[in-house]
Amino acid sequence: MRAWGSAAAVIAALRDEAAADIERLEREAAAALEAIRAATGPVDAAPDAEARLSAARRAAAERDADEDWQDTVGVATDRDAWIGAIVQQGGRVLATAPDAASWTAALAREAVAALPGDACVLVIPAALAGALGDGWRVALEHATGTRVTVEPGPLSAGCVARTPDGRVTFDNSLEARQRRVHAAWRGALARLYDAATAEAPAGAGEPAAATLMETAPAETT
Repeated sequence: MRAWGSAAAVIAALRDEAAADIERLEREAAAALEAIRAATGPVDAAPDAEARLSAARRAAAERDADEDWQDTVGVATDRDAWIGAIVQQGGRVLATAPDAASWTAALAREAVAALPGDACVLVIPAALAGALGDGWRVALEHATGTRVTVEPGPLSAGCVARTPDGRVTFDNSLEARQRRVHAAWRGALARLYDAATAEAPAGAGEPAAATLMETAPAETT
C-alpha cells in the first residue's frame, strides 16, 4: 500500500498527475490532427460564389436577349413576306381593274403635264393599249393641250411619258410610284398587318394573313 503522507503532499501529487495527463492528451490530439492533415492534403479554397452567380446571371440575360431578337427577326420576316405578296397581288388587281382606263388617264395627265413642249410619247401597258382606243388618246390631248403619241410597252400598270427626242422622261408606272411613296405604303401595310396579327388569337397567324390577302389590295391603290 502506498503511503501518501500529509494532505498537502497528496494534493500536490494529484495536481502533478493531472498536469501530466493534460500534457499527454494535448500531444496525442496534436499528433492525431497532424495525421489527418497529412492524409487529406491541403484544402482548396472555395470558389468565389458571387462571381459565379454574376456570370450565371449574365448568361441568362444574354439567352433572353437572343430569344427576343430571334422573335423580332421572325416577326419582321413574316411581315415582309406578307407585304411582298400583297404588293404583287395588288399590282395584278390594278392592272385588270374595270376602272383601269380612268386612273391610267389620270396618271397620263400627270406625266404629260410634267414634260416640256407641246408633244410627247406616252407608253402604256400593252394589254391596255388595244382596249383604250384612239378616243382615249384624243381626250388626253384635249385635257393636256399636248400632242400625244401612244405606244404599248412592257408595263404592268400606269404609264411613262417622254419628249419626242427622249431627253426628258417622266415615269408614272405603278413600279415607279411604288418607289416614290415606298415609305408611306409600306408603313400603312405594316400597321395593317400588326393590327390584324395582334388581334388574332394564338396560333391563328395564317388565317389572319389570309384575310388580309383578300382585303389589302384596296389599300394599295
